Amino acid sequence: MVVSPFVCIFVLSLVWGIGYALLLTLWDLAHYLADRRPWITVIAGVAVQVLILRIPGSCTEWWWLYPCFAASGGPLVLRSLILEYHEEQQLRENMHG
Repeated sequence: MVVSPFVCIFVLSLVWGIGYALLLTLWDLAHYLADRRPWITVIAGVAVQVLILRIPGSCTEWWWLYPCFAASGGPLVLRSLILEYHEEQQLRENMHG
């Protein structure tokens, strides 16, 4: 069975996004940067994704950029939503006693 290059790059992008989201959540320095200096974490995330897309022979079609960036960015958006939800829950608990 031969797997297409697109599937490999898409899965690698997804794994990168999940790993990066975990790194930003679990490592104190990365969490600080994501919270206080988000532009640094955005530049780092995009740079690695561009490097993934530059793997020789990987990105042969321009439209591959969209799903691969979505695959790597999706876990980060989900992380952000989960953190915001927990912060709002904590605020509500503090307001109600």
